[in-house]
Amino acid sequence: MRGSLFTTALYTAQVWIRAGVPCAGLFECSEARMVHGASSLLMAAGRLFRSDGPQLEPALVQRHRMFDALVEEFEGGYVLELAAGLSPRGARFSAQDGVQYVEVDLAPVMAVKRGLLARTVQGQEIALRENMQFVSGDLRHMDLLELIPPGESVLVIGEGLFMYLGADEQRGLWRRVADLIAGRAGSQLAFDLVPPCEQASGGTTGRLLAKLMGAFTGGRGFALDDRTREDLCADLERCGFVSPRCLAPGEAPESWRVPHLELPTEQLLFLAGARA
Repeated sequence: MRGSLFTTALYTAQVWIRAGVPCAGLFECSEARMVHGASSLLMAAGRLFRSDGPQLEPALVQRHRMFDALVEEFEGGYVLELAAGLSPRGARFSAQDGVQYVEVDLAPVMAVKRGLLARTVQGQEIALRENMQFVSGDLRHMDLLELIPPGESVLVIGEGLFMYLGADEQRGLWRRVADLIAGRAGSQLAFDLVPPCEQASGGTTGRLLAKLMGAFTGGRGFALDDRTREDLCADLERCGFVSPRCLAPGEAPESWRVPHLELPTEQLLFLAGARA
């Protein structure tokens, strides 16, 4: 899938494998190793000129762990992961009784994911679980209300998704998620997004990575605007959520066991609850 954002899913998949994330090894492939290797070479070169900048790989591991902790604490029955890519989270948590896990992504992405799972007995077993659903579709048009039975509480996860959407696209999807979880006690939306105004300057390394990403993704990159975290929380309220808040890795509960807190990273989770 050259010329698409699936390249970023390949990179993060290899990061999770290197970090020992449970079930991540099910999605190991040569393409992920290639993308990760090329990106790592550029970042290593950049650190020769600037060694104090934020580190991407530890930040991605922190992000994944924080979402995992939310699932571990969630007392509802459904988890809906948007733009799931090669996330191993569904494979891991669908092994638990009482958890209904729904992954959504584009049809070509889901085809790759199913193909990778089919290579091993463990992967085949995961793909056949009754409480593990792989839904193909475009989030820009999909009816989210059809994915979760009425009355069921749901945790909606958008890991590595919203930084690629413009402000209007974000608001449109937030409104549809808010409609989905409305009236479902305990339901919430969780996603990561570092406002551009809080991001450190990438310098030479950042420009090189941007060019590499553009070459792999057909020119697609991060959507930029001038909203602050307070502006984003206000947007979430206007879209129908209640009590939106931000959570940085260092502010997470100790029980979450977020790693790499000693390293410079840029990561921020947003959490927003359902209206009654």
